[in-house]
Amino acid sequence: MFRKLLPLLALGPVIVSTYALPQAWFGTLALLSYLVACGLAIGPRLAPATPRPLQLGLGAMVTIAGMSILGSAVYYSATVTSESLLLVLIVIAAIAGVVQKPSDNLKSLVADPHLDAGLFTLGLVAILGWWLAVLTHDVSEPVRSLWSVLEPFTLIALGLATACTLALILRRRSAYLALILLAALLFSATSVAAAMYGLGYGFDPFLHRATVSHIAEHGTITPKPLYYIGQYALELIGVKLFALPLAALDAFLVPFLAAFGIVIALAGRQASLKAPSIMLASLLFLPLAAFVQTTPQALAFVFTAWTLFTYPRPRLVPAIFALAAVITHPLAGIGAIVYVVLISLDDLPDRYRSLGLASIATVTLAAAVAVPLAFVAQAKLAHLSLSFSLQNIFKLWQLPISSFLTTQYNAWGDTAYFFIGNTFLIVLVLAIIGIILTPKTKSGWYVPGLVAAAMFMNFIILSLSFDFTFLIAYERLDFALRLLTLTTLFLLPYVAVLFSLIWAKLQTAPVGLRVGLVVLLSIFFVSNVYAAYPRHDNYARSSGFNVGPADFEAVTAIEQSAAGQDYIVLSNQALASAAIQELGFKQYYHDDIFFYPIPTGGPLYQHFLTMVEERPSTDTITAAMDLAGVDLAFFAVHDYWWQAPQIIENTKTLADDWFAVSDNAVTIFIFTR
Repeated sequence: MFRKLLPLLALGPVIVSTYALPQAWFGTLALLSYLVACGLAIGPRLAPATPRPLQLGLGAMVTIAGMSILGSAVYYSATVTSESLLLVLIVIAAIAGVVQKPSDNLKSLVADPHLDAGLFTLGLVAILGWWLAVLTHDVSEPVRSLWSVLEPFTLIALGLATACTLALILRRRSAYLALILLAALLFSATSVAAAMYGLGYGFDPFLHRATVSHIAEHGTITPKPLYYIGQYALELIGVKLFALPLAALDAFLVPFLAAFGIVIALAGRQASLKAPSIMLASLLFLPLAAFVQTTPQALAFVFTAWTLFTYPRPRLVPAIFALAAVITHPLAGIGAIVYVVLISLDDLPDRYRSLGLASIATVTLAAAVAVPLAFVAQAKLAHLSLSFSLQNIFKLWQLPISSFLTTQYNAWGDTAYFFIGNTFLIVLVLAIIGIILTPKTKSGWYVPGLVAAAMFMNFIILSLSFDFTFLIAYERLDFALRLLTLTTLFLLPYVAVLFSLIWAKLQTAPVGLRVGLVVLLSIFFVSNVYAAYPRHDNYARSSGFNVGPADFEAVTAIEQSAAGQDYIVLSNQALASAAIQELGFKQYYHDDIFFYPIPTGGPLYQHFLTMVEERPSTDTITAAMDLAGVDLAFFAVHDYWWQAPQIIENTKTLADDWFAVSDNAVTIFIFTR
């Protein structure tokens, strides 16, 4: 009876955290105790043949997905309050108490008789060395790439940790140590930006954090978005019930869930964990760039990966993860939903086999065009400009798939960029070989391939037939490239199969070949980590700068200069990010014109680009003020902008007044009429 009540008893610290002791340290302990209690209750029911640590992990993952789903239901049906979110946790705890299995059916934890503490310790020391380098550097001032602050050769530490992890896996020893090291390795690779960018990384996270803050304060936001809420629900629970700081929670949420959740999901596919599987090495090919910052798209990718790598029986587990993916971001969630539908159809009884095959074909074909059709429908409903033509649909050589087959006579750089520039092609080739060699008697062996093919077809159509004219030029391929990330995810099971077959062949091969495989995979992973963040080197040029202290100073100075008047600002995305964090959604004008430019195709941003890429003019400023219906405008130029001195000097002759902040880091011009 006590075990039945354990999930409900875990609500005690949650209530204390919410009402009596709203401190981050206590909230963290309360959250962990709740996840452990629910995980221990739910996991054995869903994965009875899995070792207890993985049962706990899977149960905690289902609990997190349930918090996302039920939290979203609260958002759409009621006002978001501490009480309504607490009700979500009560419902989940009650379900956990009801469904848990009796203690005598729990799979016991068998001690690992093959501990290889030496390799684990070496790998752990390498990871700690990596973190020592990361935490002694920070990115506060604007830079194009964190690699200009953190020496790229520190990646050697991650390379050593990768080699130790692979060695543990390939020696088929120390199963749990190998899993811990692999999860720590993936987390170390994807959380660099969260650790180093103290003021924030990217633009989208600022927007989403501001939305979460608004909902936390007001209980809702208008208009209610039809997606993203899966992420917002988790962060609202973290902030309102566990007193977690939103900035830290948001920064580390996706890297943590991706690293540990995906490892648990894939490891749990084995009926037992007598030895780690070489299939785990396929996780080194994860598209890491998709998991380095927390956005709804990234979190949906995480839920989709959980759906894919979790053992598909019972169907309820992948279905829960797929639903969480869809409500978080439908563009990523569609792959997860299609996967769950297809594995369900594949599992129909033999007497329905012909119906099942016809249904599988129909669902796959529908999925192959679902995303373009959704964009057409959305564009018509929102009256957006969207060009579509099938004229170029067969010009596959024009697909935006990167490749690198040249040389700059730099051994390290050429090697790294061979892997970076050809990552998708490498995964595709390995997956095709894996598909050919996969045992065809395995149930549902072809389902991930069908989903990958459907997502790749969507990628082709969006890349060659659509022109998102309502977006800024550099973002018009962004939607298509997200589908390429989905395609990569659904190809990885076949890469895993290929690795298992290769390693079986290498068991009797000279040790040098096995060492060579470890070294090759380690170099690939290190290159994958380097490519996950903006690069500014002899091979690639990053054009973006992070938010710096000068941006916050400029936002404050502009607000004070406006003295309560309505105004607009023409600026880059770094300044707009700082404004959203400092001022929230303070001011909108008619037709939903935000008073700072949103760099995803908003009209104010177009006027900013005209000012900095052409020649500054009062006509452009006047047109921007007319657009919003205001009589006061500010134009901000950062000193790192291309041709900034020329732009500043030309604008001084046009503006009514101007001032600069942070030793001329940002020059701000004032225009009135």
